[in-house]
Amino acid sequence: MLILALETTTDVCGVAVVDERGTLEVRAFRHRMRLSERLLGEVDSVLREAGTRLEDVEGLGVGIGPGSFTGVRVGVMTAKMWADVLGLPVAGVSSLEAVAAACAPAGLGPGAPGQPTVVAVIRARPGTWYVQRLAPGSAAGEPETLTVELLAERLREEPGRVLLCGEGVPAVREHLVVLLGPAAARVEVAPPEPPRAEVVGRLAGERILAGRSDDPLALAPLYVAPPPINTRGLPGGDAERLARPA
Repeated sequence: MLILALETTTDVCGVAVVDERGTLEVRAFRHRMRLSERLLGEVDSVLREAGTRLEDVEGLGVGIGPGSFTGVRVGVMTAKMWADVLGLPVAGVSSLEAVAAACAPAGLGPGAPGQPTVVAVIRARPGTWYVQRLAPGSAAGEPETLTVELLAERLREEPGRVLLCGEGVPAVREHLVVLLGPAAARVEVAPPEPPRAEVVGRLAGERILAGRSDDPLALAPLYVAPPPINTRGLPGGDAERLARPA
């Protein structure tokens, strides 16, 4: 199944084309406050490099957040519009799940005993972080917004090993070591990476094939915390213009 994936929840955005064989083409880019100007061009380039066209795509994957409020909204609006206009199935993927799946794919979901609990961390507002717990053999926990002190409390409650991953980890690592004390010995740290479009595409493809696609009209951003500003419109009013397929 040919999946086009969009990941626009952080400063490092991505577009990928994946199928059951793996990643056919991927591009990551820093939008530098110009996401609405760049996204369609990046999609066109990735499709061309993959030797395919938008008309050949069989499903869509999109990072739904949490993350940048404007970035999340741009990606979700684009995927919703294309799914509706082109009649394609779409699956939304939490940016925290994408981070966790990239750093420890064998530790997610049922049937992986002995693996560490994965805790994904992405920077939120100043002094807070988006956090999601994914334990082997159980369903993913709900994403939440935590201070470093509350994150340390959550980690101390874990009975076994923990793997911290995500681009928010470096900012809290030293503070966590102090707060955790001896419990820090049970916490491992993966190299920090943003959510990746190819991982969003893989997870979305699995969900679509399993019959768990999202209703395009009901698909919504996962903000976790309320946006700090009015999100009914985007700068320049380009949310809907961007979402229209060429």
